[in-house]
Amino acid sequence: MGEGVEMEVKYRVEDLDAAVEALVRALGLRPVWEGVEEDTYFRLRRCGVDAVARVRRRFGGGAEEWVLTFKSRVPGFEGVKVRREYETRVEDGDSIIRFFTDAGFEPLRVRKSRRVFEGSLDGVRFSVTADFVEGLGSFVEVEVMGDREGLERVLSVVEEVLGKGRGDRIVRSYLSMVLRARGG
Repeated sequence: MGEGVEMEVKYRVEDLDAAVEALVRALGLRPVWEGVEEDTYFRLRRCGVDAVARVRRRFGGGAEEWVLTFKSRVPGFEGVKVRREYETRVEDGDSIIRFFTDAGFEPLRVRKSRRVFEGSLDGVRFSVTADFVEGLGSFVEVEVMGDREGLERVLSVVEEVLGKGRGDRIVRSYLSMVLRARGG
């Protein structure tokens, strides 16, 4: 846990299992975690910043954990979603959700089944997640912490393997996609 600048891109995929299998072969990805994440977001615009607080409940492999995350936009990047991120594990995520709700912030929920993989390409460490997001469908997400050039090298391989291009990149958050799908 900690802080950093996350850089990520998503791709919508029709066959998630086939996409994962192809990426594992091409990039030598190692499985890290598989399970379900229930994210409860609180938009913090009322506080004068373009940011969100997220309370994430992760469960898989017989374990459960709660993580509190603060994410704010980093301006000046085109074609990549860039956020400053601070996170910490918490004992009781339900209490934090009640805190934000009682303080007047509306909870917005996103639930996804997720498989997380890690890899390295030319010295750049990255993660790939295979997500099925309720109400949205299947996605592959690629993330690098703070290295735009490295991210672009990884994305070029991912795009070749998936048969995608720059125009297929999704830089919106699942939260914003769910809100749009709900008409909000």
